[in-house]
Amino acid sequence: MKNSMISILLLLLLALCTPSCGGDGSDSADGDAAVDGDSSSDVEQREPVCEAGKVVECPCAGGGKGVQTCDDDGSKWGECTGCPETDGDMSEQDTAENDAEVDGDQAEIDGDDSDGDMENTDGETDSSDGDSTETENEVEPEVEVEIEAESGLSGRCSASGIPCDEEVPCETATYEVHGVCSVSSMGSNNTCIYAPRRPTGLEDFTCGDVTQTKCESNFDCPDSIGCGGVGSGWCSSGSDEIWGICLSSATLNMGSTPCVDDSQCTQTISNVCVICGNANIDSNQEKCDDGNLVDSDGCSNTCQFNGVCYNGGIEVFGSECAEDNDCSDEMECNGSSCTCQF
Repeated sequence: MKNSMISILLLLLLALCTPSCGGDGSDSADGDAAVDGDSSSDVEQREPVCEAGKVVECPCAGGGKGVQTCDDDGSKWGECTGCPETDGDMSEQDTAENDAEVDGDQAEIDGDDSDGDMENTDGETDSSDGDSTETENEVEPEVEVEIEAESGLSGRCSASGIPCDEEVPCETATYEVHGVCSVSSMGSNNTCIYAPRRPTGLEDFTCGDVTQTKCESNFDCPDSIGCGGVGSGWCSSGSDEIWGICLSSATLNMGSTPCVDDSQCTQTISNVCVICGNANIDSNQEKCDDGNLVDSDGCSNTCQFNGVCYNGGIEVFGSECAEDNDCSDEMECNGSSCTCQF
């Protein structure tokens, strides 16, 4: 009887212990730990390569810079966009070199994902070559139209030199003109040298460390700045006289300009539209305007005198004119014997 009771108690203890003490619970804990380990591994593998939505600069295949944006999940960088159009005339070698540079830079950014992304980028770059050729063909007519529009304007602004006419006035009423202070080789005189306000087609000159284009008359220079010259020895010891330089009015009137540095050669000048051939003298840059651009009728196609006064058949030295009335101002020439010949 006693043994039977002991057996019954042992069975009851085993029944109570099985849910909490068995090996199944241990296996479950091990399984949970394994899952946690796998989950941790997945987190490490899925760590973002970039900050979601972040925008950075990227090199373009044809040169220049574009931008690319990190995908929303941070897994990779997007395509490089906003690049300038590729020049259709770019050589195949240049394009290959630019593609290689983009491949290298993109690989550093994208990491493991760069190979797949760059295949698409390269494909887009290659296709852009053809597109850019079509773009060039479309741009050329626009450039020609702009050139025609500029050449169709009959005048230029007196200070800025911007093309203008009656319908297209100068952009500002005044304009700041900058010159260079040139010191004579002896150091005794100074003058301000300026660039012409319009293309002259003349050769360049060099005076000291200044190189500039020559002028033919006051018409070529900004208003209140005249076309003159510097004497021999000015630019360097033993240098020849140079004529055809846009100089300050002070130099033309007094022989020099008391400048110390370039800042003292800056002038704010009236900026009006000067149209030679409109029968109106628009500024001091015009000496005459006979309403045409004929170059051999006494008033040149830049509205300068190209006639000479004669007094009874004798040339008046240093005179200039466009018509007989201009000669009456010459002291040596008075009365009906004064004529303008050209």
